[in-house]
Parts: sequence; C-alpha cells; structure tokens
Amino acid sequence: MEFKEECWIVKGIRIGGYRFGRMVYHSEGTLHSVSFSWEEAFSKTTLGWCHTHPFGFRNPSLRDNRTMHGWSVAIGKPLLCGIRQDGSNKWWLYWRNKKNQQNSEVIRKPIKVFTVLGFICYKEDISLSSESQGELIIENFHT
Repeated sequence: MEFKEECWIVKGIRIGGYRFGRMVYHSEGTLHSVSFSWEEAFSKTTLGWCHTHPFGFRNPSLRDNRTMHGWSVAIGKPLLCGIRQDGSNKWWLYWRNKKNQQNSEVIRKPIKVFTVLGFICYKEDISLSSESQGELIIENFHT
C-alpha cells in the first residue's frame, strides 16, 4: 500500500494585525516528499503551508519543525504550518527569534485560525507573553 501526502501553499494578505489567506496550489506526493512551485513558495503573498499526515498525527513532526525552521529563516517572516486530518486543520505559527542572531533560533506556537467568508484568518501575534495562543515551544536547530 502506497501512502500519499498532500500539501497546499497558503497565500494571502495582511490587513492590520490580521492575515487572510486561502489554501491554494494543491499537490500530492509520497510519504515525506511533496513537491510544489519554488517561485510560489518565495512569493510575498505566501503565508505558509498546510499538509496531511497519512498516519493521523495531529502535531508537527520533527521533520515539520526542521522544515519550518529552514523556511522561517530563508523567507524571514512568520509562517503558518497547518496539519490537515479528517477535513479539519490544526495550525502553528513559526518565526525567527530576531533577538538571538547567533544561532537561528525559531519559535513555534499553536494559533487559533478562523474561517471568514471562505478565507482563513488569524492574528499574527509573535509575542512571547500571549497566554491565549497556547504553549510556546522554542526549537534550536544548528544549521
């Protein structure tokens, strides 16, 4: 049995402190390998990615953390990581801790995402003190 993974690039705009986007550029691939357009990935309108976990895991894997670490550092802005399971999504926001330029520290925390008129909407809150956004997890990957 071949397991397939799906991926979407999330594209959108910023209005005030909120982001509005849609999951677009759907692609399918094999387990741990989904291809997409690099040009679209590096676009100014890219907010992040959403993907499936074929075995039902609802949280980011170590591979997800490493991948989002690389993208957060390369693109230089906060990025969404969504995991789609059974038609619903869980979301995390990853961003580079600019206070620590020495070791490319990236911060991850779960966020609440709402659907408004078919768009996903979230407040881009990258503060470390936001209790309402869930537990803050700091990941260090030396690259």
